[in-house]
Amino acid sequence: MSYAICPACGEDVHFKDSAQVGQNVVCPRCQELLAVITLDPIILELYKISVNNEWTNAEKQEAAKR
Repeated sequence: MSYAICPACGEDVHFKDSAQVGQNVVCPRCQELLAVITLDPIILELYKISVNNEWTNAEKQEAAKR
């Protein structure tokens, strides 16, 4: 199992399967929507939304499934 560190709160974010660049995940601690930007090491950055910066938790969970 691989993991990365959330840039917002420092929590470990674990991946059940192998991570992919562009994959979205939600931090289990702060619920921020994150995007994988590199694989070796796995680095996450806050997912940037250009139109609407107010996502609900349900929207973050749905985006993370994609």
